[in-house]
Formats: sequence, C-alpha cells, structure tokens
Amino acid sequence: MTETGTDRRRKRSLTAPPSPSKALSQVAMPLVLSACFIVSVLQTFSIVDTSSTRHDPRSPLRLDGFQNPDNQQQRRLLINEEDEEGNADVGVGENLWHRQLRARKEGLRRNRQRPQGKTPPKDEFSRGMAVAAEDATDVYAGGDRTRRMAAIPRYQDKHHFDECVGKTIEQCQVLIDTYVASHSDKFNGRKTLWLDIRKIRELTDDSYYKVVLQTNVPGTRVMGLFQDGMVYYPWKWRVNGVDTAIGPWSCKESNVFLTPSECCAKIQADVTQMDDAGNHLACFVEEPVGGPHNAEREDRAIVVTDSSKKVVRAPVAH
Repeated sequence: MTETGTDRRRKRSLTAPPSPSKALSQVAMPLVLSACFIVSVLQTFSIVDTSSTRHDPRSPLRLDGFQNPDNQQQRRLLINEEDEEGNADVGVGENLWHRQLRARKEGLRRNRQRPQGKTPPKDEFSRGMAVAAEDATDVYAGGDRTRRMAAIPRYQDKHHFDECVGKTIEQCQVLIDTYVASHSDKFNGRKTLWLDIRKIRELTDDSYYKVVLQTNVPGTRVMGLFQDGMVYYPWKWRVNGVDTAIGPWSCKESNVFLTPSECCAKIQADVTQMDDAGNHLACFVEEPVGGPHNAEREDRAIVVTDSSKKVVRAPVAH
C-alpha cells in the first residue's frame, strides 16, 4: 500500500522526541504540585491552638497543692501587675492585722479613760468574734481587760503567712509558694503547700445557731478562745422578732475546765427558747490542730477567708 504524504506527517509527529520546552513543563508541573502540598501540610501543623499550653497569668491557680508548671517569676509578675492596678492589694495601711492592733491600742486607751468601777456594756461584744478581721470588736473579761481578735494566741512554733491577709486565695497561694520555695529547709524540702480553705463563720451560714467550744489538744476539756474557759456566741438570739444578747458562759468551775458535754449542757440550760428560724442553740466542738479529729499535716497551710474569698487571718503552716 502506498504511503501518502499525510501518513508520513502523522508518523513523524508520533515518533519524534518532544521539544525541550514541553519536556520541562512535564517535569515542573509535578514538582510544583508537590511543593504546594508540602507547604499546606507545614501550615496545618504550624497553626496550633496554644490556648491549652500558654499560661494565662490571670487564670486561677490550683489549690490542691499541685501547681501549674509555671516558674516563680511568672507568678510574682501576676501579683505585681494586680498590685499596680489596685485590683487585689489592700495595701499595708489596710492590712487587717494592723487594723486590729490599732483597734486594740484604741480600746486600751478608752478603757483607761473609763471611770473606775464602771463595767463596759455587754452589747459591745457582738459579731466581732466571727468577723473579727472586719470589726475587731471588744471582748471584755470581768470588765477590767480589753482583748481583741488580734491578740488570739497563735501557734508560736508554726510559720504564719501574715502577708496573705487581705489578699485573694490565688495571691496567697503565690506568696506562700514563693516563701516555701526559698525556705524549703523549714518545710522538710517542700517547694509548695496546698491550701486548706476554711470560710469564717457568718450569721448567714446554716451553722449560725451553734456555739463553738474550743478545747484542749486531746479534745477533753473546753478551754475557750483565750484559754480561760470563757465561751462566746458572736450574734444575738432572735425570738419573736426580738434580738437578745446571749453569753458569754464560763466553762470553768472551781478552777477545773468542763468537758464539752458539760459545757454545752450549761449553755443550753441558759438559752432554752427556740429562735425564729426554728433552731435551738447547739454546740460545735473545735479541737486545735494536732487533736484526735484535727490532725497536723506538713504539706498544707490552713487559710481562713470571708464570703468574698479574701483571706482574713494569717494562714498557718500546720
């Protein structure tokens, strides 16, 4: 069969090698596609949500003793920033312990100016025992001495974190950890303490109708707040819409401290009427740290706060 001109041209187009420009485009296209794919993968892995790893300096700190892995400098910065903004620091001038001490001095001054033989009114002892950091109300014993919450005996052999008073719980945690980390020899090598948070009792609490009986370490005898057997109730007892001051009671007879049951029976015999909320006066036995039901721990600091979560007493490491 005779090969025509058209057949010869078609054959040359099928067998001839591709031109250099065409060959280059065939190689470059896959490379470009591969590069684009690699870039997209790298971008995907580089855009990582760091919200779970980046520390927000204003996020609350954990209070169970296991702190976030932030260094002390970061947490000190938190306090410095908030102090500068005036959001959380009440300042030295408003330190509640200083306020109480000043109030104590003022009370002693007033007591010296009071006419001899005149007993101060019983009503002056009010809810200050429960909210002492705010009120620092007088506690009179026999009319001849003025004592304040600032003078409550403290655990002299334990460290007190006075710098925490007036701070938030989070700030207090930072202050405690900063001190413990730099004085670990005083805390058996520990770098941090977990906070045992305890809210101070207030009239709005469900347990308002209970009188607190502070005992000796074994919990067998009522010693009272000032170790003199005197027991106080911080509020008035309301019956038929009338508020009546009750207490204090002496749970020490013939120089012998009464047992909790004996002391409570004496108190309940004095206040027999049910209040307007339907409760009778009851008792709550409070042992000091180290007692059978209040064991001492080396890894904690007991922190007392008010309802706004501000520290009202110097935390104690015990």
